[in-house]
Amino acid sequence: MQNEVVGFTAYSVEETSSAINRYGRQNYLEPISVTMIQEGEGSGATIKAMAVFTPGYREGEGEEA
Repeated sequence: MQNEVVGFTAYSVEETSSAINRYGRQNYLEPISVTMIQEGEGSGATIKAMAVFTPGYREGEGEEA
């Protein structure tokens, strides 16, 4: 499987990092690189992020039956 790039938008760094971790966990992927920027100021600011994921390790993978 190849690496995957996904974009995220949220209202705080904490929300963004939670979304990135949740996405990785649900899809058995691990984030290997993340870039975040802030757009706007104050309470109207948003965080935009781009994360590169690689396939994660799964139990039983690579074992022969």
